[in-house]
Amino acid sequence: MNSALWRIREIEYTGSTMAFRSPRLLRSAGSIASAFVFLLGCGDASEAMIGPEGGEIRAGNVTVVIPPGAMGSTRSVKISQIDDSLSRSSVAQVGDAYLLEPEDLKLKIPATVTITKLKDVKKPTLLHMPGDSGKVHTYSNGEGDEAVGYIGAFGKVAGAEGTAELAMISEPALLETPDLANASAPYTDSVKLAFTPGGLNIVDLVLTAYDLNGENNRDLNGDAYCAFKPENVQGASIATGCSTGTTTVALSLTGANVDLDAVPFLLGKVDNSVIVQVEIGSQELVHTLGYFAFNTSPCFYETCSGYGTCVDSGGTASCECVPGYVTAGDDGLACECAPQCDGRECGSDSCGGSCSPGCGDGFDCNDEAGVCEPDGSTTTDPSTSTSTSTGTSTGTSTGTTGDPTTGTTGTTGTT
Repeated sequence: MNSALWRIREIEYTGSTMAFRSPRLLRSAGSIASAFVFLLGCGDASEAMIGPEGGEIRAGNVTVVIPPGAMGSTRSVKISQIDDSLSRSSVAQVGDAYLLEPEDLKLKIPATVTITKLKDVKKPTLLHMPGDSGKVHTYSNGEGDEAVGYIGAFGKVAGAEGTAELAMISEPALLETPDLANASAPYTDSVKLAFTPGGLNIVDLVLTAYDLNGENNRDLNGDAYCAFKPENVQGASIATGCSTGTTTVALSLTGANVDLDAVPFLLGKVDNSVIVQVEIGSQELVHTLGYFAFNTSPCFYETCSGYGTCVDSGGTASCECVPGYVTAGDDGLACECAPQCDGRECGSDSCGGSCSPGCGDGFDCNDEAGVCEPDGSTTTDPSTSTSTSTGTSTGTSTGTTGDPTTGTTGTTGTT
């Protein structure tokens, strides 16, 4: 690997303030950024206040460069030499180990860690144990007497003599560093992983997403490594998922080769491409194999409420709704029922409501036709709004007549 990759090439001092610029990082981010760091050194330990602007801290043979945008707030960052051994299986630690604190610190963009003075090491490798996970991650990107790695969480680090990786990956095409992957064409919506494990019965696959450009201001991986989940697994069965906290998935091998599709899980739909770190290994040791860029299409996860089809037109998503539905929502990516009441005076509007004004007394609604019809109990004369009744009656009645001049009365009449 070219020694210029993710290294600090220029140090500027102004009084007690140190500013640095990383050309590779600037190319991937597309802008110039400076970081200001106040260092407090004491023996084999150093401490610095580092915030969203980024910064650098050194102690002994280890240097940690935190890029701009990696931290959400300013915190005290410390490096201390420790007596721990991070050796695992055939990977042998060389020299001292160091503790990066605070151990609970997670970074939105990976920090570059460099350990120097690894004498007589053929394959310089960085060992990294995030927090108290117990799992060691390896990075074999160094050259000469330097080991270089890109870490997303603080913990313990050390230099080592590297060995062959625990798997050979054939898909996707991986790039050596995060910034190289960030400049490449991204895979979209899903990516096929095909690899051949070496000498393992249970394989841990770790996929970690980072946003180098700061376009997705949220946690992409969750508390574990849950940015992605596997689907269509061939050559293995799923033993455990990302709930274990140290892997994206643990696979129990059933064949010599493993194929699967990695699809977004907690990552969800992203506004701009992210880079994904790929690691494969065992429960105690995983090797970083490289990086690829990943993005989601404008129609990813868009269902149009189940009543339409999302269409990507030049990078803009829209819904084509089925008959009876129209686009809705602030982004136009929903379909809602359109009331159907044209020519109808009553009955269903096809959306769970009713067409108004509805029918009055003495009328029923013919829902199919959408019109009001008499219910048969009364007849209304629309011109007079009066009702008449028909029938036959018989009987006898008497009436009284009087002569007003004589005051006499008489009874006559038959009905």
